[in-house]
Amino acid sequence: MDVNKVQQLIGEKVPVAGFLGLEVESVEEGHVRLRLPFAHPVENHLGIVYAGAIFSLAEIAGGVVMLSAFDTREITLIIRRLEIDFVRPSRRDLFCDVQLSAALVDEARASIAGQGTADVSLPIEVTDARGRAIARARANYYLRLV
Repeated sequence: MDVNKVQQLIGEKVPVAGFLGLEVESVEEGHVRLRLPFAHPVENHLGIVYAGAIFSLAEIAGGVVMLSAFDTREITLIIRRLEIDFVRPSRRDLFCDVQLSAALVDEARASIAGQGTADVSLPIEVTDARGRAIARARANYYLRLV
């Protein structure tokens, strides 16, 4: 997948991503890395990254990695739930590096082939440049045939 095309797609489909300054650093099937630059639009009243911006980073990264692995001409993806635990505050750029295992993709595809639907639970972690956890999330997706 082309980073520039994915960046453009995110900007068109999720306009708030542009306001937040989200950047696609890398994307390939089953893997994505997004960056949230620390800047005024994501800063809260305490001078740290706003929780909603962190949530958006995790949710968008999860959505992009799911889209990288499943053909949306055949499968509809819907996020059902995203729970997030905020581990520590940050005044730095944040990163979300999400990996979707081949086994999880194969399991979902088998479920869709047999039942027409699948549920996927995806762990997501947001870190700072030092690799320290800032937030940990779990996104639950519902997949079905178009």
